[in-house]
Amino acid sequence: MVARTRKGLGQAVNPHLFRDCAATSIAIDDPAHVGIASRLLGHRSGSTTERFYNQARSVEASRLMQKFLLARRKGRLGGAD
Repeated sequence: MVARTRKGLGQAVNPHLFRDCAATSIAIDDPAHVGIASRLLGHRSGSTTERFYNQARSVEASRLMQKFLLARRKGRLGGAD
C-alpha cells in the first residue's frame, strides 16, 4: 500500500493513516456514530477514541473559525467594528 500510494499520489500513505482519516471523517461528519471509529482504529478503550474525537472536532472548529475570520476580513460579513 505504501509503495502504491507513493507511486500514485507522490506521497506514501500507510494503512494506519487511512484508518485515521476515516475515523476523523466519522468524527466530523457523523459524530453520533463515533463509536465506529473505536472499532476501526482497534482501540481497546473508549477514552482513546474520545480523545481522537475531541481532537477532530477541535480541528474542524478551528477551520470554521478561520473561514469566518477570512470572510469578515474580506467584508463579506457585517458586524460591529
